[in-house]
Amino acid sequence: MGGAYVLAGIFAAVAIGLLLLAEHGYRRYGGLASPLVLVPGIMGAGLTWLTLFYLRWAKQIVLEKDEEEARRAQFSDQPWKWKKAALNPVIEAQTGSGAVAMWVFAIFWNAISTPAAWIVIHDAHREKAAYLVFIFPLVGVLVLWGAIYQTVRWRKFGNPRLVLSTLPGAIGGYLGGVIEVAARVQLEADAKLVLKCVRRVITGSGKHQSTSEKVLWEHAEHIARDKWISSAGGTRIPVLFYIPADCTATDDRDSRNEVVWRLVAEAAVPGVDFATQFPVPVYPTGETAPPPEPGKPLLEEYRVG
Repeated sequence: MGGAYVLAGIFAAVAIGLLLLAEHGYRRYGGLASPLVLVPGIMGAGLTWLTLFYLRWAKQIVLEKDEEEARRAQFSDQPWKWKKAALNPVIEAQTGSGAVAMWVFAIFWNAISTPAAWIVIHDAHREKAAYLVFIFPLVGVLVLWGAIYQTVRWRKFGNPRLVLSTLPGAIGGYLGGVIEVAARVQLEADAKLVLKCVRRVITGSGKHQSTSEKVLWEHAEHIARDKWISSAGGTRIPVLFYIPADCTATDDRDSRNEVVWRLVAEAAVPGVDFATQFPVPVYPTGETAPPPEPGKPLLEEYRVG
């Protein structure tokens, strides 16, 4: 927390300096709201708010870290109880934030590529190789279309959430729950759920950083339309997977080399298709179960409570 206090002190000093500058300008210009008063005043007030927000955020991070360390000591052989997020059976999809991120990237990309293409068009002495710059606006159009599509999907289905009945998913056992959608999903065909275990590795740093993923295990289940429960209030999609005993557990101790589990749900519907995914915790809990019979639909006898 010491480093956070030092940084907050620097922010506070700059904010006070800006406010004093605004106050000096206010007296010098006889109380007139000139730019020399408004600019440092607004910047000082904004930096003051930022300093207070940063201090609150830093204290919350330290508190959560202390609580996690306490849980590590209490449940040393149960790593799924260490993370606060893993204790909540409700996992929210990030459809809305994903749409916002795509819009930010689309605006940034097009803001750079469009002027470059405009310069090439109006350059009377351009060479043929210069036309390669038009690839970038084309990519920008595709990214913009992706942002629009993601936004329409978000508006249509909202942010689905996964409510786990098994917390966590058990290696050698089952991962089960219900996906809740705040909209009526009208299926055109059976839906597809995919549970996958992925090793995610980050190499390099800065602009040379790259991320690679390797699927360690993957299984798909096709969910018949009559297993979905739709009403005026929304749609509930049953989830049930058997996880073999030789699978790798969730491991986020090293953020540059971690094992993550994802549940992906897809379904063809009129207009924009339904698609979402959730990160799910999977560990060897010791609660094992016999595997399902080969060829028998896993959800054949499943009922949503």
